[in-house]
Amino acid sequence: EDAVVNAAYGWLQHELTSLQMPRFGPVSSREDAVVKLLNICGVSSHGRPSNLSRPRILIVSSLLEAEFLSTCEVFQHLLQVELNVECAVVHGMYQMTSFKRFAYYLLVLFFRGIFLDQDFNKLLLSASTACPASRRTLEMVPVIADANFDYPGIDGLLKNCGSPGAHEEQVLRNLRTVLALPFTPLASGGLQQRQVAEIALRCHRYQDSIAAASSDERDDQLVDPDRADPATFGAECADKLVEEPEALDLGHVSSVASEVSEAMAEVAF
Repeated sequence: EDAVVNAAYGWLQHELTSLQMPRFGPVSSREDAVVKLLNICGVSSHGRPSNLSRPRILIVSSLLEAEFLSTCEVFQHLLQVELNVECAVVHGMYQMTSFKRFAYYLLVLFFRGIFLDQDFNKLLLSASTACPASRRTLEMVPVIADANFDYPGIDGLLKNCGSPGAHEEQVLRNLRTVLALPFTPLASGGLQQRQVAEIALRCHRYQDSIAAASSDERDDQLVDPDRADPATFGAECADKLVEEPEALDLGHVSSVASEVSEAMAEVAF
């Protein structure tokens, strides 16, 4: 039997052509890998879904680990199904700038050590200020996605966030006082659906999806599409809107898994 198992591993590693599936970055790159896989298997696909245009609910977290990103994407899918409203996982400042003007809620998924990630801290503080283009302030909904997560002391929290201003400091203090609901990444599908259903109740605007869609359209007409947000995101980010429309703020993270089997294991739990 050992010889058969060794032969099988040899066949997988040396005789088959592997597909590369990125562990990080936008979901579109992983969709491309899945489409290639379907084509190899002779299964027809319906093509890629259209790009996000106006997500109403934004999801942010640390993207240092592939498991964190995968959890966010699973959570995004379940929340969209529950509320029938477009959601988006925010990967960087450019996406935050693009999506924020049309969004109403910011769901923050907490993992252990998340406040040591400076990119996450920047996104969180950026999302806490009103968007000049729409004059909207996102309502934050905290979610604990790691049983080992514990809020740091306020002094340590402020230090990790680089001594923020008075408004941002108040946001961080308020975030500690809001009851965070749980989401368990390794739980059964049924339990995850129940957890997401409870979290979705915090998004009061979308309990009636038909009325909310009509209200969203009216609000969107008041949005100034040409107004950038340099005061919130910095001049560098405003320039990036024009010069690097496809760039993502993930330079410190490896873009591709070394082996397809490892990527599949860590992206799809």
